[in-house]
Amino acid sequence: MTEDKTTNHLSGEADRQLRWNFFMGVIHGVFYKAGMAFSEPNMILPLFLNAFTKSKTLIGLFGTLFQFSGAWPQLLTAQKIQSICRKKPLLIAMLIIRMASWGVLGLITYFYGARHPGWILAIFLLLLSLFYLAGGVAGIPFFDIIAKAIPTSLRGRFWGIRQFLGGILAIAAGFAVKWILASPGLPFPKNYAVLFLLSFVFLGISYLGLGSIREPKYDNCPPPKSFSLFLKEAFQTLRDDKNFAQAIFTEILAGSLLLSLSFYVLYAKNSLKVEPSMVGLFIAVQMLAGVLSNLVWGMLSDKIGNKSVIRGALLFHLSIPFFALISGAGWMYLLVFFGIGFYMNGASIGFTNFMLEVAPEEKRPLYISLRGTLVAVVSFFPLLGGIFIDLFSFRAVFAAVLVISILANILAIRLKEPRQIRSMP
Repeated sequence: MTEDKTTNHLSGEADRQLRWNFFMGVIHGVFYKAGMAFSEPNMILPLFLNAFTKSKTLIGLFGTLFQFSGAWPQLLTAQKIQSICRKKPLLIAMLIIRMASWGVLGLITYFYGARHPGWILAIFLLLLSLFYLAGGVAGIPFFDIIAKAIPTSLRGRFWGIRQFLGGILAIAAGFAVKWILASPGLPFPKNYAVLFLLSFVFLGISYLGLGSIREPKYDNCPPPKSFSLFLKEAFQTLRDDKNFAQAIFTEILAGSLLLSLSFYVLYAKNSLKVEPSMVGLFIAVQMLAGVLSNLVWGMLSDKIGNKSVIRGALLFHLSIPFFALISGAGWMYLLVFFGIGFYMNGASIGFTNFMLEVAPEEKRPLYISLRGTLVAVVSFFPLLGGIFIDLFSFRAVFAAVLVISILANILAIRLKEPRQIRSMP
């Protein structure tokens, strides 16, 4: 009888911890999505930079530097923390750096941006590189903790609810962006400074939620390994796990969207002569699509599998350059951002859960860092996209993305569903 009571007590405690972690993880996702909507990296930031330079190559270079800053430390971080049982302290330190980056940038831009534009550009580069660098380091403990805290059968729902509720809040943020950028009382660059400060506030709430997650205990922490041995194991993993390697290559091809992603809003402004304040509507449409998509992606992930999510998301990937090529300045151009919203949420859920399912628990940091490092090749795509647009045209780059998207769709068909592999005798 005593044993039954003890077992029930432990089961009840585990259930309460799961509910707490699920709720706090959702709080993190909701406010993170809203916070980043105020400084949307593929719409707000290119417009901000466009006020300083007309060079698409330079704007693309900024995007590449930010992407690369988040990618290069991942293998090194995974090697260092794979043998550490408690990974949350590192996560908390990186969250503080990320939040502070937006607060400092917002304050400096508000008070000194008009008088010292050159300095603002340099500080912008430094602080956002730091933001993405800290994100690259934080990603390893974040995904490892989430994989421990949220079981496979709930992960699709978990990511879906985060993005669904976060998308609703981000839609409101999109309309706030439209009002702030059009407000005569907030001339440039104070209008953007207000957006950066709003990102700081919302990310602060988001990170408070993430920091409140109770990290599950790690029973078997592997012994430390040298970086050379860690790299050898990484290459061996890619040779042995063909399904994982193919998923990475598919994700790299899907990353071709970064060739054009920062430039759809600039194409609307410069070629279609759309007012800059319309970017708020673009954000709202993108977030609305993301909200609607999560009614599909989370259920599909839990009930059928993440290969189906990846394949569905890539169909929307295909629609983005297609509608950009055939649309004029009318309402049809909004379908570009509708496709972005559907694709990005689906890709986030599909590729992330696929990776977490194929990764053995003891090698999870290795798999997470391998994915982050190898997919880092896409960090150069914004720069290449900017160069090609300066040399050729917006439409030439959109057409190239369309062709690569077709290849990604073909490759995704050959992926094997991880849970079906595990169920085979």
